[in-house]
Amino acid sequence: MDGWKDDGLFHYTGEGQKGDQLFIKGNKAILNHAQDGRALRVFDGVRGTVTYMGEFELDASQPYYYAEAPETNNGPLRKVIVFRLRPVGTGATVQTSPASTHVVDVPIEASNTETFRIKASDVQREAERRESALVQRFIAFMKSQGITQAIRKKITPPGESSPLFCDIFFPEIGLLVEAKGTADRNAIRMAVGQLLDYRRHIPEAKRIAILIPNKIESDLLDFSMQCKAEIFFEDSGLDFHHLKVQI
Repeated sequence: MDGWKDDGLFHYTGEGQKGDQLFIKGNKAILNHAQDGRALRVFDGVRGTVTYMGEFELDASQPYYYAEAPETNNGPLRKVIVFRLRPVGTGATVQTSPASTHVVDVPIEASNTETFRIKASDVQREAERRESALVQRFIAFMKSQGITQAIRKKITPPGESSPLFCDIFFPEIGLLVEAKGTADRNAIRMAVGQLLDYRRHIPEAKRIAILIPNKIESDLLDFSMQCKAEIFFEDSGLDFHHLKVQI
């Protein structure tokens, strides 16, 4: 959601990981930055290399709007505040959107996420670590089955400045995989949506699958099969079970 949009402004989601976001604390400070005499300075990155993007100000005509986004760790949808930030002067780094979908291969080890976050909670980072570890174990399992190539696809659709990243793509068998740290309803529904979105831009993806750490409930399994999404889940022996779509 966060990033440069077609209106030439940087859209930034406010603070608050659970429940509807309110104009308190950091969100209130952003809303009132001009009248308080405070500069808004944006940095790209959370840990490691951080890039200074420049000074911004709220757009005068429409400083913010509301959108829906899931709570941390694939929780329920809630209302979030999205600020529309305009670069001040010529110092800000402006990014442009591609005219057509751009898809490139990236290594599995690339720690990219779809959502640009200036701040990230410990809970969010822990969920990402769990999913990353699950992905690495699954790749090792697939290698033991003779499937040796595993990559990610970086997808930048037209009109979007922030790219999408699939979790795993196995080009040898055309298998596109989305990993989730839990097997609850929200996670499964989100995984199906992501897979269908990715597959539109990856013609070589002949199959889609959801990777989860434990067995799935029967109703969610039926939902996944109806969407033609295979299921891989892990057992205590670090082996993986495969639930196939019935043709």
